[in-house]
Amino acid sequence: MKKNLVMGAVSGYDFSLISPFVVSLRKTGFTGDICFFASGISDRTKHYLRLLDVQVVTLPQEEPFTGMAISITRFMLYQAFLARQDMDYEGVMLTDVRDVVFQVDPFAFDFSGKICCFLEAEEKRIIDCPMNCEWVRSKFGDAVLAEIGHNPISCVGTIIGGKSQVQGYLKVMLEHLTPPFTIPGDDTAVHNYLIHTRQIPDMAIFANEDGPVMTVGYKSSDSMSFDGAGFLSNAAGKIVNTIHQYDRHPQLLEKLSFLYA
Repeated sequence: MKKNLVMGAVSGYDFSLISPFVVSLRKTGFTGDICFFASGISDRTKHYLRLLDVQVVTLPQEEPFTGMAISITRFMLYQAFLARQDMDYEGVMLTDVRDVVFQVDPFAFDFSGKICCFLEAEEKRIIDCPMNCEWVRSKFGDAVLAEIGHNPISCVGTIIGGKSQVQGYLKVMLEHLTPPFTIPGDDTAVHNYLIHTRQIPDMAIFANEDGPVMTVGYKSSDSMSFDGAGFLSNAAGKIVNTIHQYDRHPQLLEKLSFLYA
């Protein structure tokens, strides 16, 4: 049976900020590989991550992309890592770390032959979010913003697919993220542009209330539903595998603490 791989990037985080991600992921029964590209984290944090069987790739100060935001360089690091891997991973997840927790193995859905992207709350379109508007306008101009602005936001912080599909996604992303002309936010702008203009091969797009990932940053607290055991569920009553931006809701943060306690 092939393994799955989860990759993320961390910069300056203490273990307390990373542990909800790793502990909740391992508690789902996930036995695949976890790899973090890390800069500015302590030896203590590295020690505890390795106890949880996380591969930590420390970025040296002479890293060629030093000076660029890690939110941009992570895609280059992911691409290089996958290119040199002998392991034929079945599935790969590219993910944010600080604000993600897991209720179910993130790969427990049918992603075969696809690169899976996930929309945020339907109520909030790109044009409704000042940050996303500015990121798209800064990267692509007003014409592209007008073209795609009516679409829901898709968060670049959770991507899942087969290994070859993820490599294809990274190739297209990096065609638009060539240094040094990149700034924080460019990753989100490029991701949304490529998704909403259908430029990513083998793509599947999941609505926030109808998929394995729920991004709750723009979701109202009173619209969240939980089952009898306290797990966050979607509109169909199904437990959500992965919860993103959970820390935007202090009450949710406390309610979900059992996942990583």
